[in-house]
Amino acid sequence: MIRRTLLYSVPIIAVFSLIGAAVLNSLDVRTSATLLPASYDDNVAFSQLNIKARAVNEGGGSTAVNDLVNELFATFSTTVATDVKTRIVNSELLYQANQRGGVSETAVVQVVNGLQVKFNTPEFSKTDVYEVRKLRQALQLLAPQFVGHGRQSEQSSVGDVNSTIVPEMSPAEAVFVALAMLNQKKSNPNYQLTQAERSAMWTDLHSTKIGQTLDDDPVKTEQISEAIADKIPTMSSAELLAIPHRALDILGIEN
Repeated sequence: MIRRTLLYSVPIIAVFSLIGAAVLNSLDVRTSATLLPASYDDNVAFSQLNIKARAVNEGGGSTAVNDLVNELFATFSTTVATDVKTRIVNSELLYQANQRGGVSETAVVQVVNGLQVKFNTPEFSKTDVYEVRKLRQALQLLAPQFVGHGRQSEQSSVGDVNSTIVPEMSPAEAVFVALAMLNQKKSNPNYQLTQAERSAMWTDLHSTKIGQTLDDDPVKTEQISEAIADKIPTMSSAELLAIPHRALDILGIEN
């Protein structure tokens, strides 16, 4: 029991134990109908994240990127090891300087599905490219200077907000989207669906133009929590601490 408690206290595991901000729970395809606020910096959730991303887009350099990465994890009330943050910051700086490419949505899928296998969580905790894109579209409404924005050097002005999603993500955005997806899998019924269930809902939405409204399912949330709780005591501290670095490897974030 002591070992189990200690392992839960390892800060880095919080990243992958699906703990996050409650505001993320409402993100689903219906978010696309949300009225856009007059000011993203003042009137919506993730305002600080959007402000920090704007600073990066204005050419704030390493200080701005550090602030953005810190805010990324603060959004999820998550503490991570310094070496994890350093990898993300360095990779983001290279991306913003056009010295490396972006991260594909497929890589985020591989991270999320890899964790499903690692912790043997239910099948509905897997994701796919369609679901990642849907989540990015919802998140873009909340932090348009960060999600789906691309390099500022590719925009005509700092104030530009892309009307469409840039297919590849910056390293920092990729980490953010992966964390957001894990959060959705824990508590949002619109994301607690198997691929077959997602396909059925897509067919229903495009045939009836109405779609389904799903209620919260505490049983599914508990299933994920129990699977993680059962797996953690069987893993060494080294295995646990390696998880975030393996995730960054999959995302192509430099060591």
